[in-house]
Amino acid sequence: MSRTLFFALVVLVSRPVLVCAATPPIRMVAHGDVPPAALQRLETEARAACERAADWLGVELAPAPVVCHIYPTLEAKGLDTGYTLPAHSLPADGVVYAVAESGFEGELAREVASVVLWRALGVARLDVLTEGMATACAQSWYGRGAEYWAARLAAFDDAGELGWMFSNRDFHAESPLVRRALAGAFVSFLVEERGARGVLAMWSAGAPSADERARLESRWRTHLAALRRAHPAGRNRRSLTGFQRGFCFAHEGYRIRDGYLSAEADGALARLRDMGVNSVSLTPFSFLRSPGRPAPLPFSSGPGAENDESIVHAAACARRLGMTVVLKPHIWVRGGWPGEIAMAGEAEWTAFFASYTTWMRHYALLAEMHGMDVLCVGVEMSKATVGHEREWVRMVAQLRTVYSGAVTYAANWWEEYEEVSFWKDFDYVGIDCYYPLASDTSVTDARLAAAAGDVLDRIEALAARYGRQVLITEVGFASRRASWMAPHDEGNGRDDVDVRAQARCYDAFLGAVSGRTRIQGVYFWKWPSFLADGGPHHDGFTPNGKPAEAVVKRWFLGPLSR
Repeated sequence: MSRTLFFALVVLVSRPVLVCAATPPIRMVAHGDVPPAALQRLETEARAACERAADWLGVELAPAPVVCHIYPTLEAKGLDTGYTLPAHSLPADGVVYAVAESGFEGELAREVASVVLWRALGVARLDVLTEGMATACAQSWYGRGAEYWAARLAAFDDAGELGWMFSNRDFHAESPLVRRALAGAFVSFLVEERGARGVLAMWSAGAPSADERARLESRWRTHLAALRRAHPAGRNRRSLTGFQRGFCFAHEGYRIRDGYLSAEADGALARLRDMGVNSVSLTPFSFLRSPGRPAPLPFSSGPGAENDESIVHAAACARRLGMTVVLKPHIWVRGGWPGEIAMAGEAEWTAFFASYTTWMRHYALLAEMHGMDVLCVGVEMSKATVGHEREWVRMVAQLRTVYSGAVTYAANWWEEYEEVSFWKDFDYVGIDCYYPLASDTSVTDARLAAAAGDVLDRIEALAARYGRQVLITEVGFASRRASWMAPHDEGNGRDDVDVRAQARCYDAFLGAVSGRTRIQGVYFWKWPSFLADGGPHHDGFTPNGKPAEAVVKRWFLGPLSR
């Protein structure tokens, strides 16, 4: 009989005793077109998680039935349950909902373990034990298991501190990926240190005393160092091959049916592939209520948002289509833009960079887990970069302990990219390029082309000083009259639609890019996640359904060269 987990905790003479119960198996229920091989893989993962717990506890254990509802895609699961998470559970009902999509290995197993632990022990007083035990039971969690990912995080300053783990509020303020990786590794450490009975004793006891915590923390730091030796980082991937014919792929719909994880978005990416696009950037957002007040940066979540699972889905789809992927997290500032972020004093700047580094660490881990090609660590934060280069260099060094791909920063074209001095610490000079190409409402194609060439000459000269290649992380032109005069200005519904002006700007810029050896790639702002956004009467940035789309296709599939 396959060993699975269900146990009751009985307190007898102040010692926990594990009592076996009789057992039905895990039951898998497929919804829609779930491949049988995927269903079998998920069932194997779920059973292995239960057996992992049983091995730790050293007894034959048996579960009450856990019913696993499996959906073929995140979209199908979200539309049926309201949750697009790769797996979630209702412990009281003994039910888990999960997806068969690849890229979320171990998430079903973690939720199954959560259900059987909840049934047997209830909720631990410390959430680090509840989440940590479940994650540790999922040995294939994101392909390598919690201990590998904890090893990648161990070089960060706070990875060895236990205070945040022993505060449920602080624990849940952390990124779900980071806290689960470290919690899973921590519970494995506790099992080695104290045995199963010691861990179960902590389940109801709560946080240890200050002296005990200090002793634990010392041994935990030693354990993390051992994990780093046992799980060395992978080979660095710090260069792109070939010219990146790119678009900023925008999560335009905030419903499950039209965001990054939808079939609509898959179709939008396929359309880009047919235009010759071989790279996309993906943008999750956070927000600051005030540009002058430091605050924790929330992670994008919710079923309609640019959440982690939607980013993973879009990245996987792009990779299947032969594209490279740039992960480009962005801060939205209420009533403003990132260039207005400016703190009042040194203490506020310190708090801001601590919060920002914590936020970016999550995306560095996400990018590493899913093999994304470039991590863009900031967008147009001119007042937070110029004069603060040392903080950015330190942050990038920390992020490289987690992420092995290429790193860039999307500097603003105006008063930033030529002023910062940190480019030698990045793999690419990145610029959001919205230089005006002319100041007149009427201009010839030759003048537009010459102006675009002058812009790129200026950018290349800066990059040459630092010995770096350039990624034009954004360039765009709205489909409105004389859009070359102020390319950063979106149409915003004004009655001045001019799709031809947009196409002329695209043609001039791509002609100027062609043949340049220091420009590694260009990313046009923007392409929507659902193709109803655009068309000949749309005055915004997308070239979708406009003459500029044909211009892109002609250059990307034809004469564009380096």
